[in-house]
Amino acid sequence: MTHYCRTIVVKRIVTAWANVAAKHVNESLGVVAEEVRDIGKRIEETKKARIEEEDKEARRNNIILYRVPESEAETAAERSKEDKKLCEKLMTGLEIGAVPEDIKKVFRLGRRDQDRQRPILLELTNRHIKNLVMESLFKLRSMQAKFQGIGVAHDMTKKEREECKELVLEAKAKSTGEWIYLVRVHQVK
Repeated sequence: MTHYCRTIVVKRIVTAWANVAAKHVNESLGVVAEEVRDIGKRIEETKKARIEEEDKEARRNNIILYRVPESEAETAAERSKEDKKLCEKLMTGLEIGAVPEDIKKVFRLGRRDQDRQRPILLELTNRHIKNLVMESLFKLRSMQAKFQGIGVAHDMTKKEREECKELVLEAKAKSTGEWIYLVRVHQVK
């Protein structure tokens, strides 16, 4: 075989080997790219779960009060003071040993509207006080008339509210004239 023929054979072998190597590298890169996308998705899911947990932890000491009459005071500061006094009276009426210092914040949720009563977010200093309040809610029935119509609930995250809403719809669908299904929200203490 002449030198020229050997060169052509070597070039063909090198070209064939380069094609095989390129194909293998492309396949490997495709696998790696897919793995990187999967890792990216898992990282994003982990971030969302962490944000949800942080939101849940921030709401752990909060209670939402519904159907609390709005104050007729002129200024927002006066209305806020009246809401705080009402919450203090509510805590005293539940007879759980809470003091006004156990209330961290009291504020109305949403914009002021003449046609509806905004809920009140009651932020307490610790989880123990919140649990005492939630366990003593049966006493609302025997309290003054202004407290009897008040609804009290846990402060839930958006995801928890959506899940609760789905469960309520499911319970309504299952309910018949003979059986009534209810959803009971329970938060871990």
